[in-house]
Amino acid sequence: EASSDGGRGSYSWTAPTVPGDVSHLIIRLEAKAAGAPEHADVLRGVVFVTRPLAIETASVPQGSVGIPYRAELKARGGVPPYEFQVLGLPEGLIAQGAGGGSAEIAGTPQAACLACEASITVIDSTGLSVQRTLPLPVFLREITLVRPVGGELWLFGSTQEVQWRSTG
Repeated sequence: EASSDGGRGSYSWTAPTVPGDVSHLIIRLEAKAAGAPEHADVLRGVVFVTRPLAIETASVPQGSVGIPYRAELKARGGVPPYEFQVLGLPEGLIAQGAGGGSAEIAGTPQAACLACEASITVIDSTGLSVQRTLPLPVFLREITLVRPVGGELWLFGSTQEVQWRSTG
């Protein structure tokens, strides 16, 4: 509820409830004097009653050099449609619209980047925006042979123990 005291009286307004299955309502306001309801005025233009604009995506998966990557970004509230802007993506990844209230980060990372962060901005159709920064590390996956170390003679048909360690 909003109220205002002007030079000629008090005014109040209560916003309608936005149902759970919609993000916004378009309403027409009519102002009436409390002591004289026959005096009314209609506010011209569109008034949006919205849920707060928010980025729903709380985290994205880590990436691996040379392995295809995809992460969905979701927004809610405000007044759709949304525009997604993503800055700071690791080399080889791009952001693209997926329609509705979502977009995606996709591609194949080209280089390791342990401290990379994606700065995501969502702008709704009224120009309201919200921003969130998410870590998006990219690892270089490696497998190192621990045993055999080299120089061992393996006979054809023999069974040998192989040990390895993966990193990244």
